[in-house]
Amino acid sequence: GVTKSKPGKDSSHRFRGSINLGRTRLTKTEVEAIVLELAKEWRGRHYNVLRRNCAHFAHITAQRLGVKPLPDWVDQLPRFAAKALRPPGCCLRPATVQ
Repeated sequence: GVTKSKPGKDSSHRFRGSINLGRTRLTKTEVEAIVLELAKEWRGRHYNVLRRNCAHFAHITAQRLGVKPLPDWVDQLPRFAAKALRPPGCCLRPATVQ
């Protein structure tokens, strides 16, 4: 789930660095509203290490804030693992539009 802490200071995670994605054009109030929306959408019980993790959350957050996207390497390992663990034949054919 979403928690509040100072950047790089969450004791339950290992901080390795930061990536400058630019500045949002949103106001502080708009940013706070987005964070509240995200907190409702990203409950801890929905966490999945491969398909719904902190890197996915960071991608969505950057999108909603209107800043640059995260570099692909940020979530390269879980994306690769999720593809490798798909059932055989899954997702090879395009979906049919009706």
